[in-house]
Amino acid sequence: MPFKDWNLKATWDAAYSIGAEGDTGHPNTRAEVRLNYHRKAMLPVCQARAAGIAQALGWSAPGPSIIIVGAGFGWTAEALEAMGFTRVLGLDVSSYIQSNKGGTEETEIDAKIVAVGLDPATGEGQTIKGRLFDGSVRTRAGRGVLNEGGVGGASRGRIRQALGLAGNEDADWGLSESVLESLTDAEATSASSVAHQFCTNVAHYIVTLRDGNQPGYNWKSLEDWKLLIPTDTFIEAGTHRML
Repeated sequence: MPFKDWNLKATWDAAYSIGAEGDTGHPNTRAEVRLNYHRKAMLPVCQARAAGIAQALGWSAPGPSIIIVGAGFGWTAEALEAMGFTRVLGLDVSSYIQSNKGGTEETEIDAKIVAVGLDPATGEGQTIKGRLFDGSVRTRAGRGVLNEGGVGGASRGRIRQALGLAGNEDADWGLSESVLESLTDAEATSASSVAHQFCTNVAHYIVTLRDGNQPGYNWKSLEDWKLLIPTDTFIEAGTHRML
């Protein structure tokens, strides 16, 4: 069983806690509004991630065909599309993601503003809300986020069709996005084998073993991940070092 249940909103929220007023600051009379797995907080992270991955792997727009596994709400895919990549598809089998990908964050953001003692409908609270919520749905990636895992020919066929591939054509790259850290070694090896059934090359974006890692994950160094699955490419979060 995976170390974390990503079907639960609480798991996504626990993984991220990001100050949302860094651009303007906040008075010392109240706490800062903080966001979890929300677009305003995560899109800049995903934009930097997309740029670093593309550089590490030598991608250039309009680029290779790319499948992102564990794409969440698709913000890294969206960032790649904004960079000019034209064949990018996100996959995520999380029931939380699939149930909420077409919704908005408004209720959650309102609650975050109320939590620091402000009213999201008036005054300072309304101003903050205007910066944090743009009225859009969560998923903006052009091809959306498919509820597919690539297990079985039918699932792989739907993935290929959504990406615009012909027949049994494979995607140029499959990229898992902070997925392996939640899996056992056996599950990670199996996930790699599945990805190789519809992707020519397989890479993994990995948060590596370091001080301050949250407990309850399968933390390893980049070298240890490469030792476990030597056929694949590994990219370290933050540094974008590649093995």
